[in-house]
Amino acid sequence: KVFLQEGINAGIIKEAFGAAEPDKGNVIFPAKVQMGLYDGLIDSRACQVIYNGIPVDSIDAFQKQKDRKAIRAELGYSEQDFLVLHLGTVCSRKCQHVTAEAFSKLVN
Repeated sequence: KVFLQEGINAGIIKEAFGAAEPDKGNVIFPAKVQMGLYDGLIDSRACQVIYNGIPVDSIDAFQKQKDRKAIRAELGYSEQDFLVLHLGTVCSRKCQHVTAEAFSKLVN
């Protein structure tokens, strides 16, 4: 199985990436590690990495302008509450349910 998706195999991936043009960078990956998973299946010159699209500068600016205690209180959390934040898409192939289950066992 490729990425826990039944029916997807190296042949299907090669066919899908067959239209990728070397030196065009028209296949986008969110990180180098994901791009590396396709080594041998696609010409790396057709690929480029755009890191997750997370606007780190905007997050840093927001953090500098806001008071952490006030925001937590506004959301109903105390300074002692342990929070887990997930940024991004939740999907089964990422196995996020395993992480959620593990954190739920830490509650008590």
